[in-house]
Amino acid sequence: MRRYRSLGFAMAALPALLSIAGCYQNVPLGAGRPVPGTRIAVHLTDRGTADLAGMLGPSIGTVEGVLSAWTEDTLAVNVSRVRDRRGSDKVWSGEVLAIPVSVVSMVERRVLDRKRTTFLVAGVAAALYTMFLSVDLLGGGSGSSPEDRPNPTPGR
Repeated sequence: MRRYRSLGFAMAALPALLSIAGCYQNVPLGAGRPVPGTRIAVHLTDRGTADLAGMLGPSIGTVEGVLSAWTEDTLAVNVSRVRDRRGSDKVWSGEVLAIPVSVVSMVERRVLDRKRTTFLVAGVAAALYTMFLSVDLLGGGSGSSPEDRPNPTPGR
């Protein structure tokens, strides 16, 4: 019975886990500025990489996080991750970083990639279904009933 509760919990928690772990992609902003709270990726110019090396580390080309403010000359970002020019990521914990607009080459917004997330959901659902089928629906055991067991010898 406990196994079924665990499986039921996993099935109930699946949508929440997938919303967190869904597949995202960066897309160009288009016209206008994003509102504060938008998840963004800020790509730095070579000069930006050099100017911000003291705060970000060497060779950082992209800053990802949540936009907290955008003025004419500065982007304020709660940083969640930075990526160097070789593709290595470093995780941050939401520190606010002021990035001068003059050192920004491009800003993208992070959106849920519905197609890839659909494939992820289908794969996880298939795995859970397979796991559910592999569980003995009658509770397991040896398969023998009490009537099949030999009676103890009387009188000893």
